[in-house]
Amino acid sequence: MNPGPHRPVALSAVLTPGGGTAVARHASVRASGAARDVAVPPLGAGQHLFPRFALHQHPPDADWRETTYRAATPWVVTLDAVTVFGDAGLILAEGEIVADTAGRAEPSRDRFRRDGAGITLRPSGPGRRIDGICLSLLGVGAESIYHWTIDGIGRLAAAAPADLAEVTDLLLPAGLGPVQQDLLARAGLPGHWRRHWVGPGEAVAVARLVLPWSIESDFSVGGNHRPHPCISPYFARFATGAPAGPRRIYIDRRASPNRRLQNEDEVVAALAGFGCVPVRLEELSGAEQIGLFANAEAIVAPHGAGLAHLVHARPGTALLELHAAHWVNWCYRRHAAVLGLRYDAIPGPAIGGQDTDHVNTRPWAVPVLHVQAALADLLSAA
Repeated sequence: MNPGPHRPVALSAVLTPGGGTAVARHASVRASGAARDVAVPPLGAGQHLFPRFALHQHPPDADWRETTYRAATPWVVTLDAVTVFGDAGLILAEGEIVADTAGRAEPSRDRFRRDGAGITLRPSGPGRRIDGICLSLLGVGAESIYHWTIDGIGRLAAAAPADLAEVTDLLLPAGLGPVQQDLLARAGLPGHWRRHWVGPGEAVAVARLVLPWSIESDFSVGGNHRPHPCISPYFARFATGAPAGPRRIYIDRRASPNRRLQNEDEVVAALAGFGCVPVRLEELSGAEQIGLFANAEAIVAPHGAGLAHLVHARPGTALLELHAAHWVNWCYRRHAAVLGLRYDAIPGPAIGGQDTDHVNTRPWAVPVLHVQAALADLLSAA
């Protein structure tokens, strides 16, 4: 393969007829749904606390006071005679590389260099060719259960049966963990598709590539974390046969080295009075994690990747999310809105550290009395 340098082009230029890029000549595009306005219910107890903090909020277009967001347009892109590079799923054709497919890639891990000349690849071998029609689930940061659930298998929510009818082969990131593989097994993909595991630095030339795009991003400013309503019916099948768990749960992060909640012991003790059982997701299988969220009537959790399993929760489930004020990511509030969950959030201040510290390394705490009050309000409104 040609290592480059390859000129980065935006996928939006590929999606636009006459976009003027070489990759566009290889692509056909279908919008599988329409962008939609999704109502975001106001916060309950949280509305009294968020004004008191200096907040770093994400994504850029989100705010604790928002009442609606515009759900992303779901797309299915088909590309002929392209090369896919690595488990990051970089897409190349005619000396160009689709820049969006490198969005979460890391140059050192994913074997490429980015400079003023473009993106130069460092392939690990001569590569291979697949003459079938390939569905790609690459490029999603699959080690994160959030990205694998929402940006990996969740992309299939954007695809109609007709989009997948002629698929013969499936491209998957090498080294999927057991929980990710459990979720993949529940996605309902045909067993006769040939599976190809792609690792960092591997080049795969494909005759045709089918790429459903993320169902929460559509290439606009602030375009991330805007989930489309199509995720709700798609994930409804996953909980079938999953074992039930406790009805009220707290997602316990005390074993995680990231975003340490300093008073988590106190939070767990206070929530025991509501019947909340602390659960460590890392100790459960994929089926057990799905069943846990599908069976719950109330979920309390610090912000974290494991809340991606909200897609399995039933409409009306109560969700109380705990946020560090220095990193308030509203993705799950928007997921709660599109999934019909009852949501509230409580922020807490950083405990030590500097504003320049990475969010994952800065400890924080939450006001326990406010957590209890917010949960009581959610439960009383059931």
